[in-house]
Order: sequence, then structure tokens, then C-alpha cells
Amino acid sequence: MKKIFLTTVLPMFIILAAVLITGSGCPAPVTPTLPCDTTNSRYMTLYNAYAGTDFYSFDMQVYEYTFKTNASGNICAFGYQGNNNLTGVAAYKIELIDATTNAILYTGTYAFNSAVRSYQTIPMVTIAGNQPYILRRTVVNNLGNVSNTQSHFKQIPSPFVPIVNGPLTITGTKTYEQYGAASPYNITTNGVLPCIDFVFN
Repeated sequence: MKKIFLTTVLPMFIILAAVLITGSGCPAPVTPTLPCDTTNSRYMTLYNAYAGTDFYSFDMQVYEYTFKTNASGNICAFGYQGNNNLTGVAAYKIELIDATTNAILYTGTYAFNSAVRSYQTIPMVTIAGNQPYILRRTVVNNLGNVSNTQSHFKQIPSPFVPIVNGPLTITGTKTYEQYGAASPYNITTNGVLPCIDFVFN
């Protein structure tokens, strides 16, 4: 019995231990991170393809749209062109909301460039394919002047939804005021398409 142990079992234990020790020293495989490419986003492709009238004009405090994509993926950045009087001011709250549960998946308050659309990178937020989400922009600091809520949007005939372009569908839009009020007021539904971009990969 001792001879069998020394000639068969012990060498197997030594080989197994060597494999385990060697294996534990190897680094875990690294999952490559997809770049957050702000050029040619799905939303801006849809926005630019839609034949509405483009404006940079007086705007409501809150702009939002409901969208869905045809596949799951990650949102890694938001893009917006701010008002020139609010340059350098963290004036814009951006929220990503699950339209089914109303759960806020991401929120952040930012300053945006006024000359061109600029982007704020965020930690990846995973969204599911064919599920509705709301992207909302709220002016939280207009420096005491409501005219500073000017922004970029397309005036479009109502009703106009859904808008479908490739993998992205816009199912509704809404603009309204809520300055200190319990409920939104001056609500317009499906009247304008806001130029609030998101980067999806």
C-alpha cells in the first residue's frame, strides 16, 4: 500500500499542486473597454436625419424624450450645447430614467460648452434592448434669468412619434416648467425634439 502511494498517488498530488500554484499566479483576463466615441452617435444620426426645423431659441426649464434601442448596451456620455450666459456654470441636470419603473439610473449636474455641443463622460450605465428610457435635461441654475434656458431643438409637427432611425426609436417628447411647483406646468407633449445626445455602445 505504501509503495502504491509513493509511486502513484503522491506524484499525482504533486502535479495537481503544481498546476494550482502555477494557475493562481496568472493574471485574470482583462475585458477590453469599448471607447466612448462621441462622433456619429445613434441619437444625433436620428436627429440630423429628421426633417424638422432646427432652432436655438427660448426653451422650457425641462426637456425630455423617451427612447428605446433594439439591443442592450451601455450609455457612456451625454452631450448638450448650453446657453452662452451659463458657460462654466453647472446649470444642467441630466437624468437617465427607467420609463417603466421611474427609477433614476443616473443623474449628474454639468456645465456645457455654448459654442458647440460638448460631452460629459459618465460611468457606464447598462440599458436593456426594447425597453423604454427617459433622458431628461433640467435647467437648475438660470442665474435668475429665465431667458437663459435657450437651447438647441427641432420644431416638428405634432403628433410625430414614433421616430425610427436604424436601431433607435423615439417614442415621445415633453417640455415643461416646474420652478418650485409641486407639478409640471406649461406642458407640451410631442411638439419638439430636443438636441440632448447620449453615447451608446
